[in-house]
Amino acid sequence: MDSNSSRSPCPRWQRRPAERPREILEAAWLEFAESGFGGATLSEVARRAGVSVATVAHYFGTKAELFEAVVAEQALADVAGDEQLLASRPASYRELLHALLTRMWTRLQAPGKPDLVLVVLGEMSAFPQSAQLLFRQLFERSRRTLVAVLAAGPAAGEFDVPDAEGTAHVLAATLLGATLNLHFIGPCCTDGPSSERVLPALLAATDRIVGRPGPITP
Repeated sequence: MDSNSSRSPCPRWQRRPAERPREILEAAWLEFAESGFGGATLSEVARRAGVSVATVAHYFGTKAELFEAVVAEQALADVAGDEQLLASRPASYRELLHALLTRMWTRLQAPGKPDLVLVVLGEMSAFPQSAQLLFRQLFERSRRTLVAVLAAGPAAGEFDVPDAEGTAHVLAATLLGATLNLHFIGPCCTDGPSSERVLPALLAATDRIVGRPGPITP
């Protein structure tokens, strides 16, 4: 009898070692979202991922380094995708603005994202300096993408936006406020909003914010 056939199946993480970092990052995402940065522990991340604390530390080092890896893995790809969309040749800047806001809205609704938003808003000052810097860079890159579209729209005769920077802040705040309302305030109300209703309303409100260009005078 082949001695290999009598062995018990290997644990999940031993059978698929290449997937261990991904599983740890997914577990860490949920742990940070539920417990916050201060309350999260490597031991709980390890329990969720089905690995040892030593394995988590082997791949990601300290809790602060793991937190940065989670943010980078989740957010950097999102921002890069927005920038790639901006680099495309849109049929119109209004359609591009709608596509960008739809992407941003969709990722804000992903499991664990609204909770992590609250963690970031409430605990940013407690994050390691490197993590604070990473968040600021991400926020800045995301804002620049919106500003670029809002600045190009008037030049193409599609928007009436005298202040692209200010309008970008308004649209970002609208997305954030709608997300917090949907997930944390709406459930307290008997007639709370649904995600299916919120996005079309956001896009319609955006069209009113950016307006239509006025008549061109010689």
